[in-house]
Amino acid sequence: MYNSYLIGVHNYYSIATHVNLDFQKIAFDVKKSLYNRLNHRITNKGTITNNYIKKQYGTSREIRFIGGNAIVPIAYVQHRVPMDKKRIINKYTPQGREEIHKSLDCVDFEILHYLMNNPCGKQSVEYNDNRIAMYVAQKGRCAVTKVKLAANEIDCHHKTPIEYGGGDEYKNLIIVSDKVHILIHSVNNRTLKKYLALVNPDEKQLAKINKLRIMAYMPEISINGELLTV
Repeated sequence: MYNSYLIGVHNYYSIATHVNLDFQKIAFDVKKSLYNRLNHRITNKGTITNNYIKKQYGTSREIRFIGGNAIVPIAYVQHRVPMDKKRIINKYTPQGREEIHKSLDCVDFEILHYLMNNPCGKQSVEYNDNRIAMYVAQKGRCAVTKVKLAANEIDCHHKTPIEYGGGDEYKNLIIVSDKVHILIHSVNNRTLKKYLALVNPDEKQLAKINKLRIMAYMPEISINGELLTV
């Protein structure tokens, strides 16, 4: 949640001239509070597992870690020149409106803000950061059905379960619908039949579900919802 908020602030204010000077002042005050409260937990040794943080902040000497999770450095932000939008983009022509719709097609920002403001309380900071990154990467769609998901339909699934050595790193997570998530984990034939009827997967989609089940050490399911023997 902290990293997601700070990255958003950096992106928003990066078009301001001399933004780094203002953030240096903020960082100075915040760092004192962080070290006073969390000094015994903050370290400069660790590995950045989040791809976005590694790309954007990996070269900063101000990167610190809490519980193995990288903390985005407050002062590590540079001014960028705001780019003009395409001339074709406007709301007064069919072509212009089409371009606007294309740009909005990728991510629903209301849902993105919902995910940022409603982290999974039982999960780690790394999990919640990567959950948001994966939602953006998948353009808000279920990895199996490719259907755009409402906020209450979004589930972030561990490909390899925690109990089998899986972690909260980006590559081990995938966004699926809540119904597909049940199909990945259920071992009850009645439940499987119910949710197969709701999802109605085609052959390729069922193959994806079974691939995720195998990775989760679950038996495959047949098209009629029966568990296949391993």
